[in-house]
Amino acid sequence: MGYEDRPWLHLYDPGMPADIEVEFDDALSMFAAAVKSNPDRPLIKYFDREFSVAEVDRASNALAAALVAEGFSAGDRLAVYL
Repeated sequence: MGYEDRPWLHLYDPGMPADIEVEFDDALSMFAAAVKSNPDRPLIKYFDREFSVAEVDRASNALAAALVAEGFSAGDRLAVYL
């Protein structure tokens, strides 16, 4: 029995599909859809502060703009230590 036989399928509950359709091509597209569909939804809770999807989107755009202003360009690598 090989991988292509997908032996795990017998473990699925009745009615569970064997295949799924991928809705997004990448994580950025998935995040953009979340921003569009529910921008006020809480995304991050940090101590007593919540950050909405839209707030995280604005902050990530600001970080990207700041990095470009500092000379970063497509293909450059950056390590972030938090």
